[in-house]
Amino acid sequence: MPKVIMVFIDGFGLGENSATINPLVNAKTPGFNYLLGGNDLTVELGRYDFEVASIIPTDASLGVEGLPQSATGQTAILTGVNASQRMGRHISGFPTPTLKKIIKEESIFKKISDLGLKPHFINTYTREYFQTQMKSKRYAATTLAVMAGGIEFNYVDKELLAEESIYHDLEQKVLIERGFNVPLVTPRDSAIRLHNVIEEYDFILFEYFLTDIVGHKQDFKKAIKVIEDLDEFMFTLVKRINLEENLLLITSDHGNIEDLSVRTHTKNLVPTILAGAYREEIKDKITSLDDLTPAIINLF
Repeated sequence: MPKVIMVFIDGFGLGENSATINPLVNAKTPGFNYLLGGNDLTVELGRYDFEVASIIPTDASLGVEGLPQSATGQTAILTGVNASQRMGRHISGFPTPTLKKIIKEESIFKKISDLGLKPHFINTYTREYFQTQMKSKRYAATTLAVMAGGIEFNYVDKELLAEESIYHDLEQKVLIERGFNVPLVTPRDSAIRLHNVIEEYDFILFEYFLTDIVGHKQDFKKAIKVIEDLDEFMFTLVKRINLEENLLLITSDHGNIEDLSVRTHTKNLVPTILAGAYREEIKDKITSLDDLTPAIINLF
């Protein structure tokens, strides 16, 4: 039975091989190039098995008209339920009461915990986050999924300072700018932290959402920086993981950063990249976002 490491990248679709609109073409991405046989991550790759990894162009629209959105897309990824079809539309931002119920009942963290295994969310929260959100209860899909599994959260003043968790920007720069007394780190450092806890858990999720933020801002320079930080993190992780025993799964909820000619999300397919153990067993089971959780659960 493998350890499964999922890297969820918000707003990260398969775009055209165009240097004018797609920063993935301009950015230096030795990590993704390594996974994809020296190729850039663009739609032209199609569905293909490379030596190190398989890439699966994955449907984020889920059979529903309109632009894919975060609340329904992330719910589909984290539960295996086609949330967009269930709601009859794509829903942005935070999950609605109906989506919250789906997540509470079907969360991948809950399913793995119910099997007697140990799932883990390696992102870090501030104590202030939960104090602020207590009244509104406006939690993101990932936070709700972790809650549903009864998993403990990581905090800045505990796990992060002990170098046992990761802040979402991979550098802790956001925390420093907010006045937290934490050191500046590199994406490589963050990858090493994840690698160091792999043996403790059966499933680990890391969420990276700066891709979606800079995509909406259409900031090409910042987009390249965000992609290159992510790539440094990924390359370090791939080189350190024992791919004969562990499975690395990279995916996204919808397109955005791959087409900076528009400020909105895109209808592009998103990449699901599988590297390591058992990829042959699950690669043909994935065509859309709601296939991911069932494919992972079937490995355990």
